[in-house]
Amino acid sequence: MNISASGQQNIKKFRFVRKMSAMTDVMAVQDEEVLNQLFDSVDVRITGFVSSNSLVAAVENTWANVSECSEREVKIHVQDLVRRLDDRNDNGYVSRDVFIRCGLGWLENVRVRYITK
Repeated sequence: MNISASGQQNIKKFRFVRKMSAMTDVMAVQDEEVLNQLFDSVDVRITGFVSSNSLVAAVENTWANVSECSEREVKIHVQDLVRRLDDRNDNGYVSRDVFIRCGLGWLENVRVRYITK
């Protein structure tokens, strides 16, 4: 996350690649970086725990703007992330480690579906 001179946060965007190539270590590091930045942007009190709904909203806002998926596909992918982060559907609090682990798995799944379209 970069902070501009005006104090606004610039969060890197998710990258979705249409090429049929394996996920590289570089892409995994970049994904983890983006997920950490999203977590930091939502964790304003710096507690290390954030409600799952807040994280999902941040991901949805960031990802929906750069995704070439239809609105329906975006909803399907977002619901998959919700299930991964909040399987009890109680808006529970999620740690950074859990968010990163679930987020990386979710991104890999999105890419697999996106490539096979």
